[in-house]
Amino acid sequence: MKNIFETIERNPVPVVIGLLFFHIIFAGLVSWIAHSSFLIQLHNMDLEENYLPGREHFWNFARDSIVFHLEAIDLVDAINSGAWGDWWSSSYGERQIGHPHVKWIALVYWLFGEENPFYFELINSVTWVASVVLIYLSARILFSQNVMVACFATSYLFFPSIILSSTQLLRDPFYVLGICGMIFGWVAIFNKDLKWKGALAIIISFLLLISIREYITPLLWSTFFICTVIFLLMRSIDGLPGLIMLMGISIISYQEGFLKVPAVNFVDNNSSIDETKAKERPKDNKAKESTQSFLGFAQEMWKVAGDDSMTEGFNKLREFKNEGPVLGMALSKFVLLEPIKYDGALGYISYLNKKLAIRLSLVRFGFRIENRYANSILDPNAQFMNIRELIAYLPRALQIGFLSPFPNLWVSRGTETGNLGRMMAGLETLVVYVVLIGFVAVLFMEIQILKSIAPILVFSGIIIILLGYAVPNVGAIYRMRQGFIIPFFMLGVFGLNLIFIKLKSKMSKN
Repeated sequence: MKNIFETIERNPVPVVIGLLFFHIIFAGLVSWIAHSSFLIQLHNMDLEENYLPGREHFWNFARDSIVFHLEAIDLVDAINSGAWGDWWSSSYGERQIGHPHVKWIALVYWLFGEENPFYFELINSVTWVASVVLIYLSARILFSQNVMVACFATSYLFFPSIILSSTQLLRDPFYVLGICGMIFGWVAIFNKDLKWKGALAIIISFLLLISIREYITPLLWSTFFICTVIFLLMRSIDGLPGLIMLMGISIISYQEGFLKVPAVNFVDNNSSIDETKAKERPKDNKAKESTQSFLGFAQEMWKVAGDDSMTEGFNKLREFKNEGPVLGMALSKFVLLEPIKYDGALGYISYLNKKLAIRLSLVRFGFRIENRYANSILDPNAQFMNIRELIAYLPRALQIGFLSPFPNLWVSRGTETGNLGRMMAGLETLVVYVVLIGFVAVLFMEIQILKSIAPILVFSGIIIILLGYAVPNVGAIYRMRQGFIIPFFMLGVFGLNLIFIKLKSKMSKN
């Protein structure tokens, strides 16, 4: 075994070429199966297992590929007509295509002169191999050149679900690459010899991540900004690379519109409310804040954190949940546009009730509608009206986010992936359970090693918990969580190695 790891270390170029060929051969096999009648129940079928013309060669677990494929065909038409500007801006006529990676699918189709999804393997293979290499390099730097641990740290990217996703037209492989680039960037920026490469890797990965999912920009920028300031004050990283990195991600965030958002007016954030009525609103709560004791104010804040004054409006939304997503969205806007009824600090709590708790409930409602035929729904009636309900649900969100799918689903039949998909997910989850034990061991045995990737751990952890709150479908959580579990998996492998060394030492003494 040791000789294998040494061979990998001594021959990086052949290993990388071998990985590329492995991925291409695997993608070819997946494409061949999709064009055959083998495993046809896992592709070319609707929910009632009826054959669907026009769905040929697309897998049920990668249904979004159909959308991306059709959008790419439109962009190929734009390229053929010489409208390269439309191709770059991902627009076709008056229709704006909201998936940035589609332009690259279209370019590959245009280059080969044929709209065959397998040709996108030209990009998919490089994306997957780059992710493997970045995790390997990150683990080698982080774990003191331990080649064996570095190799095992990449094993998550060899999970069947990861490789299968990386052979399709999905956004997920690019998201995984962005996470891997972030991990390498933060590990490298702490290294004196690689600090500039680390800063550049963070900036590029930041751009890649938010271009795929723009809505993560506030959380990603805030996490990195706060952590970088702390590291600079502690002199854990050099000032200039840290400042350049902050400047880069801030410029990108500004271009995306995040840093352009004006301050929130908590007196009345509903433009449809008459201004005279807003001026007549009593200011009792603001006055109370300045005169009451700290304990009394804290009690008042806790009371507001449990405010359920918008329950009636939200219940209206639940009453019409069977009427379709259009009416649901209309009612959700009604709920969110209700004015904030507190000023000052209490206004912030009331704002969080509305913009965080209720918004998470509305997102959860949307997923529930979208996945109404799925048989892996958890807590279908859960709703969050205020911060206190979010706090009460936190243990459950942690459990769902990190540990689902639970064992009872491992042997059941999946809606889109059948028994085979569920069994595969079960085996992968079992491995993750074992590796998470190693992560817990790191917290007790080598917690200082977390420092260099703390920003990506915090960001990934928050996203995984939010998935537990906002997504009631286990299958959706499993796919959306894939990239965010990587830093925990990498550290968990290191933790298992620490446990093994400690047990071996004790056994040798005996």
